[in-house]
Amino acid sequence: MLILIKSRSHFLYTTMKALFFCMALLIFFSSAVAQRDVLSSGLFDLSAAQVLEREGGKRMPLLLGESRDFDLLEMHATTLIPGGSPHPPHEHDDIEEVIIVKEGTLEVLIGDNKHQLGQGSVALIMPGDWHGITNVGSDEALYYTFRYRSKAAKDEQRGENAGGSLVIHWEDVPYRERTKGGARAFFERPTAMCERLEMHVTTLNPGIQSHPPHTHRAAEIILMLDGKSQEQINDAYFEGEAGDFYFLESESLHTIKNVGQEACTYFAFQFN
Repeated sequence: MLILIKSRSHFLYTTMKALFFCMALLIFFSSAVAQRDVLSSGLFDLSAAQVLEREGGKRMPLLLGESRDFDLLEMHATTLIPGGSPHPPHEHDDIEEVIIVKEGTLEVLIGDNKHQLGQGSVALIMPGDWHGITNVGSDEALYYTFRYRSKAAKDEQRGENAGGSLVIHWEDVPYRERTKGGARAFFERPTAMCERLEMHVTTLNPGIQSHPPHTHRAAEIILMLDGKSQEQINDAYFEGEAGDFYFLESESLHTIKNVGQEACTYFAFQFN
């Protein structure tokens, strides 16, 4: 009888020990999956991106990780055949999105409203808003999706007070000529995930540098629309062309110069 009790006790002890070990492994691997790489400033080359075939088009992941202010920063390019959609309409409770149309015509659904966006147009979609995308043009469409989640708690009221989700058409943003080229000011406002999100488009004449090297608190993405550029980031130099973009982490020293023979144009958006 004593031997039987000892055997059962040993069996229970061994079983519980194995169970706790498995639970520890599960917690470890769950944490590892949840962690993301910390992003470094640099050039992200569209031509070098992995191409994932999807029904109705292709997806090209470009940027994925975390930064000083965000535990998720993700950017990808998508091509859609005429009539194609990347997915059914849906919503994200904890992710905010910016969509930038590079080529073609998209129909962007936000809530109950449908908007047709042409080249250079932008959609900003707040967390919790129902949305979807369809190529309604006769040619293949190419667009960028920038998705992000703040390390700080989202502030839905802040985003709502600033105007909620919005759509801005390229042709509605006035072009203002400057000595170095020109600019279009899209918006500057708070959102549910950002204390400040600012977007503009700059055109630089050949050989022109936009400004002396400088730093700022906000992180920044510069998306090339046309032409060729050289970006200094800290002590390194990178060259990008249409379709490529630069990621500049908070406080990175940087400046951009047109190194092509024609004017270059790029989106610049800052966020923190």
